[in-house]
Amino acid sequence: MARYADRGVRVYLACATRGEAGRRRGNPPARSRDELGAIRERELRSAADVLGITGVFLLGLPDGEVSRFDREEACRRLLAVFEHCAPDAVITFGPDGSLSPHPDHVAVSRLTTRVFFTLPSDRRPAGLYYYLSPWRSSPPPRYLLDRTVIAVDVSAYRRRRLEALRCHLTQVQQVSWLFGPTAQVAATFPRCDRFVLVYPRQIAPGAALDDLFSPLFAHAGLREPST
Repeated sequence: MARYADRGVRVYLACATRGEAGRRRGNPPARSRDELGAIRERELRSAADVLGITGVFLLGLPDGEVSRFDREEACRRLLAVFEHCAPDAVITFGPDGSLSPHPDHVAVSRLTTRVFFTLPSDRRPAGLYYYLSPWRSSPPPRYLLDRTVIAVDVSAYRRRRLEALRCHLTQVQQVSWLFGPTAQVAATFPRCDRFVLVYPRQIAPGAALDDLFSPLFAHAGLREPST
């Protein structure tokens, strides 16, 4: 996100919940869900500022229960974000939750994919990507089969990534190694982020596989990336 924001791309973040049901409640600990949700929203917005994100949207879905929330209402809320931002590209979790198999991650993947493909072709963003976590050691997900993978060089942004991660204090303050020497900790972060191109399924010959927009330009004739 920081890499594209620095290039002048408008980057938006839609977050399904406020994290109010988290087990880690800060130090001193938050006393209620409302209090924890407010703290984590502030943390999220601080991290977004570090990364240069243009705008943050909170869908207001119940933390830990996204899959149980009314599906049509959840779709309406996310669709409103799509219509407001008019993105060229959308990134979400993979069907396996990408970072972890947390039920909310899986539900967000399904929700985003559903809204994306529900849109008529003339209103649909040019591309949909699933994020591939570099930290999970399980076998490669099945949805990688016959899919194009884009590897984006983020080596210059590892320090920014760490700074943004540290903003989420109620979630990471117990992970002591994250607060070691900044340069040393940042050097352990991945040099590339990888993304599975879900739509379009086919890309034009010659499209660069190290940039999120190149396959979309080749496919849809876009001239300038926006989101």
